Amino acid sequence: MRPTLAAALLAAAGWRPGEPLLDPFCGSGTIAIEAALMAHGKPAGALRDFSCARWPVLAAAYPALRKAATRLSQEPCLYAPIVASDRDEGAVAAARANAQRAGVDGAIAFSVRPFAACEPFSARGLLLTNPPYGVRVGRARTLRDLYAHIGHVLRDRFPAWRAALLCPPDLRVTVGVALQPVLSTRTGGLAVELALAEQARADGRARG
Repeated sequence: MRPTLAAALLAAAGWRPGEPLLDPFCGSGTIAIEAALMAHGKPAGALRDFSCARWPVLAAAYPALRKAATRLSQEPCLYAPIVASDRDEGAVAAARANAQRAGVDGAIAFSVRPFAACEPFSARGLLLTNPPYGVRVGRARTLRDLYAHIGHVLRDRFPAWRAALLCPPDLRVTVGVALQPVLSTRTGGLAVELALAEQARADGRARG
């Protein structure tokens, strides 16, 4: 996942530093790393160059604009746990290395853990993730079973948490939680949407 997309997902989900965050399918760790950068007062894209900075219309003004954005983002912010996990040990090792390069490895708790073993670490928080889909799995039945299981875990273990999944629309409806689309885009050649539920379960009943 590109850092720009991860930053967009955090913004669309309404995450702010101070809210506990869990990505249980962390892959390369991009969502958690972007959140940790935000928690440290660094604006999205602060660690990379943009080709537009070399456009004649922006070349002279860009350094001052970038400096202003960084200065405005340095206000003190609340810190809350950021947890990233994945069942793939190699993915977690790569995510940890990426966080080290970004200088935020100390702000993220990494673990090798399947989604079935995930537990909430606070009363409330945001579970934001990009679960497997499409070419990464390939079998429709396997995908439906996975997303139904995601819904079961959300309702059973994370009833008071907000939940946001980036996935194709046809898989969203199999989760069994009232996930509302808040952002549509394309990634890996597939149309996907970020769908958000303000609570995985309300009044003891599954939503959706």
